[in-house]
Amino acid sequence: SCGMLPLSDATGAVDFPTFHAMAMAELRVSADVRVREETFVIASSAVIVPGGLRAVHAPLAVLSRLESWLAATAPNAALVKLHEHADLRELLNADKQAAVICTTTEANALRLAILPCNVPRAQSTARFLVVSPVGQALASGSDRTLIFFRLVHASGELAKALNTFNMHSVNV
Repeated sequence: SCGMLPLSDATGAVDFPTFHAMAMAELRVSADVRVREETFVIASSAVIVPGGLRAVHAPLAVLSRLESWLAATAPNAALVKLHEHADLRELLNADKQAAVICTTTEANALRLAILPCNVPRAQSTARFLVVSPVGQALASGSDRTLIFFRLVHASGELAKALNTFNMHSVNV
């Protein structure tokens, strides 16, 4: 069997648990995979001028990278760490003067208004290493692949993701 370990995220931050796993186990690297990530946008439940925002919610890595840009773009907004499993729609319905930094896909799936400002990006790809135990036989033809992916919490998103396999004639 083989697996994928994150090497770096879209901000370029190195994933140190990967290096620890590589050091503790005898693993062979089979491939270096780069996954292009989407552009971030600022979205809210209604169209608001960014200067009128009271709060901007985003993952901690995004907040720290964009702190000075956010201070200039939304000077009155408190910067709030977005929890990984937060319900963006519920969060924004609770505060009509708040916004989130999310992907374009997430904003569109939740029918959020995308605010008129360009979120800068330092890097737009995440890197993963495909690894397997040293000494393991190479592909046998009956190998299995385990795929993890994150979806927007909205109706129909799983069907859209699985349809991608169908479009490329991949038997799941």
